[in-house]
Amino acid sequence: MLTIEAQWFDISFLNVHAPTEDKSQDEKETFYEQLESLQKPIPSDRIQIVLGYLNAKVGKETMFRQVAGKYSLHDETNDNGRKLIDLATGNGLVIKNTMYPHKNIHKGTWSINRLSSRYTENEDADACQGHKWTLRSLWTYMEKGRKIDVKKLWKSLEDLVVKTVISGESPMAMSQMCSSNLCNRYNAYELFGIDVLFDEYLKPWILEVNISPSLHSSSPLDLAVKGPLVKDLMNMAGYHIPNKMSHSTHNYLLKVLGVKSILCYDKRLYTLNLSAKEKEKEEYYTNIESREEYIDSILDDLLPDNIRHLIVYEDEITQVGSFQKVFPTTSSSKYHKYFDSSRYYNMLLDAWECKYSNNRGEGTAVLEKLCQLKIHLEVPDIDEEE
Repeated sequence: MLTIEAQWFDISFLNVHAPTEDKSQDEKETFYEQLESLQKPIPSDRIQIVLGYLNAKVGKETMFRQVAGKYSLHDETNDNGRKLIDLATGNGLVIKNTMYPHKNIHKGTWSINRLSSRYTENEDADACQGHKWTLRSLWTYMEKGRKIDVKKLWKSLEDLVVKTVISGESPMAMSQMCSSNLCNRYNAYELFGIDVLFDEYLKPWILEVNISPSLHSSSPLDLAVKGPLVKDLMNMAGYHIPNKMSHSTHNYLLKVLGVKSILCYDKRLYTLNLSAKEKEKEEYYTNIESREEYIDSILDDLLPDNIRHLIVYEDEITQVGSFQKVFPTTSSSKYHKYFDSSRYYNMLLDAWECKYSNNRGEGTAVLEKLCQLKIHLEVPDIDEEE
């Protein structure tokens, strides 16, 4: 929730993402209960705007017109739509986007527009035809058919995406949901779907960021895009074998697979706890003012926590597949000023990229040497006790 204090009145914005129609009633009820718990403390004299992705179909039924108007794209209200109407009615709100007339093409999302009689299917991932193209096909069309500098266009997209993620980085990383549900960094991954619109001058604009982008494949084109995406995503996340097998089975698999180290998940690699020395180093570097002060020295004395972060980082890079890393890079330090405060790991990875981006083998050799000494497994006493 974001509240803006104005001269004559205050406005509270609640950005939400509701469960889809096929989710269980329990999940839907929980969502609306949580939403109403956020609404209750809001003073009655404050303007309240709920926006985001409600996943609801509001119909044209006469009984709902006072709350929802008569200009919906749909004739009948679905279950999610009724829940949305109940929420609006109970809190003195109205559903604005169905209150005023619009062209039908402007009323629906992709899943609605494809039901149009004029919609043309495209099942070829390499074809520049129909109403759904792959990004590769779009780039080919723009470069060869329109003589557009696609590399420049991609750079503008990278810039937009990095700034968008930074704008939400603090509430994502520091949120109560993270602190209450993540006991370590092992399962701290998220896939976002970022919708972008190019204007007539080819300037990109953010439409929305989906926290649960659809991975459903309903056509060969979908499968060609989403199949490799899911594979690369899981490889980057680096799923470990749970540490629940017997000692004899573990030793047998080590022999069969030719692995010389521990095969299963080791919680020490992802601990959130820091030693006193690690805290001291982090505090020192987050208080310096210029890049020149850390770019060389921060890597001089790599502590166990530093090594663990760099190991995971290098592992992710080897599994990136068709993904492209846009942060951190050798030039991404220009974005550091957009964070609400200095980030120690941004500095660490910035220095690492500057030193080893052109020779990753040299960097991994440094980490391998430290790992052979098992420095990366040194954790604070609190982790040993757990």
